[in-house]
Amino acid sequence: MRLVILAAGLTALSACGSGEDTQSKAADDARDIAMVEKAQNMRPPAERLVPEIITDSDLEEKDILGGLCAVQHPSGIHYLAIARPDDAWIKLDGELVRLGPDKGSPEQPYGTWTKYDGKEYSLRMQLTANEAEMEPGAGPGEILVRDSFDREVFRLSTQIECKER
Repeated sequence: MRLVILAAGLTALSACGSGEDTQSKAADDARDIAMVEKAQNMRPPAERLVPEIITDSDLEEKDILGGLCAVQHPSGIHYLAIARPDDAWIKLDGELVRLGPDKGSPEQPYGTWTKYDGKEYSLRMQLTANEAEMEPGAGPGEILVRDSFDREVFRLSTQIECKER
């Protein structure tokens, strides 16, 4: 009998404080959830990148032929990016990265597009002169690379060459 009375008393005591405990636990849970959400929504700092030179052997390795527009390296000898109707290429960390065309973006010479998207980066290649103002096959333009958070990580104004390869 004493055991039943003792158990009933403990139950009654625990019920008295459960309102405060429940409110305290709910507040703790809400704080924990807010901290997790904040951590998940944090963006890493933007990392500047510089596309590497695309060599003739890179072009041959990936069988990059046909009509294309290419962003010239400031030296005027090699390319930093190449755009074709169905893909674009940039070289990062020694690897050629393929990007798909955004066919909703403005079209450029040789059926190329202004914007191409990839898993980690997007590429915008824009001729700043219209075709009539361009020298045969080349004209001023700009390349812009954005990261997966749509932050600019590279921009260069240079010549863009459009030709059959």
